[in-house]
Amino acid sequence: MGKDNERKNIVITEKSKIDQLNKIEEEIRKREEEINRIRIYIKQKYDRLIKVLGEVKHILKMYQHSSEGRRSVYIVTSRGDYQGGNEIKDIGNIYQKILDRRNGREGDPNPYYSVENVEDLIGVRLVCIYPSDIKSIAAFIKACNSFENLDEDEKKEGYFAYHFTVSLAGKPELSNIVCEIQIRTMLLEAWYFKSHGLTYKGEFAKKEHERQADLLSKSLTVIDEQSESLKDQIMQDKAIEQSIRLVTKGNFLKKLTLINQQDCSKPDLVEKIDNMKKHLEENSEEIYEKNPEIINLIWSQITDYKKTNGIDLNLCRIIAILATTVDTDEFEGAALDSLDELINKSESQPEKMPFLFLMKANLCYGFGKLQEATDWAKEAMNHAELQKNKRLLTISKQNTAYFIAESRDKDREREARKYSIEALEADPLDSEVFDTLGFVKIFFGSSYEEVQTGLKYCEEATKDLSDNKSAHLYLKIHRIAALAKLLEFTEKS
Repeated sequence: MGKDNERKNIVITEKSKIDQLNKIEEEIRKREEEINRIRIYIKQKYDRLIKVLGEVKHILKMYQHSSEGRRSVYIVTSRGDYQGGNEIKDIGNIYQKILDRRNGREGDPNPYYSVENVEDLIGVRLVCIYPSDIKSIAAFIKACNSFENLDEDEKKEGYFAYHFTVSLAGKPELSNIVCEIQIRTMLLEAWYFKSHGLTYKGEFAKKEHERQADLLSKSLTVIDEQSESLKDQIMQDKAIEQSIRLVTKGNFLKKLTLINQQDCSKPDLVEKIDNMKKHLEENSEEIYEKNPEIINLIWSQITDYKKTNGIDLNLCRIIAILATTVDTDEFEGAALDSLDELINKSESQPEKMPFLFLMKANLCYGFGKLQEATDWAKEAMNHAELQKNKRLLTISKQNTAYFIAESRDKDREREARKYSIEALEADPLDSEVFDTLGFVKIFFGSSYEEVQTGLKYCEEATKDLSDNKSAHLYLKIHRIAALAKLLEFTEKS
């Protein structure tokens, strides 16, 4: 009996092995049949697939080279760019995707899913630098009249990417051919190539490896977001710097007197200054873009004027306007040197010193030289006091307080508060002085409420200066500063 049972068990075991082999052979047969169907389908549709891919890629490359696209898109690629020219999705990957969809590993189980349902046989990828660029690109795709049957999907599994599937509009013969469009950042594009063949396709047997890969992917997403935040801070600082330069330029333009008591007897000088001012205003954009022809023309006019008439107040203003527009160290130095030359020339006229020192302070401020601006404003204050010039003394105190607050120098907080109050006491109806008091409260405010009060003062002051463009630019700067300060208090609480 024992031997009989043993032989029966052997038979059962061997039959089981045969069954397993039959199953494997059946799976291989089905796999080969499925892959063969995939090959036949791709062969039948190949020309149309390549045509659709070419047109989609062309549309997106045209966008890349547009003024808007240049700010958002780093590169446009398709599979052929990294698959040796083969633009179609790898057949093995197509087959795996069909199995995953049938078995429910990607979405709900769909036993009827086949190659006809695969939406990424062809695809285009747009790589951008910052996460915010993804939204700009997505907005273009959604609004593009060349695409129809658009479907979108924001994927965050393992790596972040924004996916669209589209077909070409107005081409019924190609309506059943869809193309996938992926958008992702440069950082996550690099991660895709590092990890895609290891985890996305399930080649890691250990869950721990997938967990680590997922953690790395999420860490890269955080880095992407932090780099975006840093970029925003830098761009905001640049915008503020540009606003300050515009304010400084506007103040010099406003104060540039074309016909005044001093020049009435010199109509030729008035005409020369007027011509330079017109060139600066009419060619402001080209000067900002550093057009050498325009800049050289204006500089030759400045040089000719100085050779004939020497340095004067209006010429210093012309050079200052040029320097605040073109934004180079060379012209900044020229503007500061010309004003130094005028100051030296005017040493025998002490009554002019407070005004010239204030002019130098404001020019330094426009160039972002806060310490120098503060020093010159204090120098103006000292000379205004000696000359008993109450108006310039008030303005000097106001400017000194403002520059100290702008520099965020906590060691000089008491000084800034003192000068802002003294300036307001001297001229309580001066809206610019009131604005400075508000600005000091914003930067040195010790509480949420004080910062809010400072912003309120700035807004009230600007209402009184509704026709002053510079005042509105200053208010924009003050609001940004107030928001940052209020956020600090919110985070601490």
